[in-house]
Amino acid sequence: MQPTSTSHPTWAQVASRKGRTNHSFRPTIIQPVGNVNGNDNGEHATSATSQSLVDNASTSADSIHVIRPFLKGIEENSVLIDITDLSSWDLLFAALSNFNSDCLPDYEEYLGRLAPIRKYLQRSYMETMWMSGSSALSKILDGFYLLDGTFIKGFLSFSADAHIIKVRLERLPYLPTAILKLDMESRFSYFAEILDLGIYKTSAGCYMGQGYATLNLTPSTPREATFEPLQRVILL
Repeated sequence: MQPTSTSHPTWAQVASRKGRTNHSFRPTIIQPVGNVNGNDNGEHATSATSQSLVDNASTSADSIHVIRPFLKGIEENSVLIDITDLSSWDLLFAALSNFNSDCLPDYEEYLGRLAPIRKYLQRSYMETMWMSGSSALSKILDGFYLLDGTFIKGFLSFSADAHIIKVRLERLPYLPTAILKLDMESRFSYFAEILDLGIYKTSAGCYMGQGYATLNLTPSTPREATFEPLQRVILL
């Protein structure tokens, strides 16, 4: 790819320092099912399950931007749940327990959680385990509201043998965001499957030539087997 026309060459450099507020070029947008109160007329439901989970018969009009964690699971086939903005652990644990309320004795669909809290892009995730192919697994992957209005959604972790790396990028070109996005996606597609890509901004929303890329270096197709080796310094 030809370098951007500037008075000096512009480089993207892989670094290891911690990032700032991230602006993803590949946001995950969810259209939730259900409302925060559990029914259409705004009254609180009275069943044990509905006190923590909503009635999925109604659809929220508002879409939600969520951060998908591109992390390898400590356990195979685990599900990662964002707990960064959680306001009530009691409501969450009650909701998770209620997935097993209709199960046969000693046949749970929600199997528990791991002790370590996982981190991705300055957010915290709880790693949980679910019965494969269960309705509870489908529900947590679809997402739902807690009674207090908190949206809860699970994301499948990557397998332990996946080669996933997150790199920090420095000295990115100063271009309109749409053009910068295209340039970054075009260049990094030569090195790996792009899982996530974005730029860092200050708390005031100022871009300072820094960004990040989350890449899957594990080839899954013949084309991906011909990826270029990732270099510390990459010419955009």
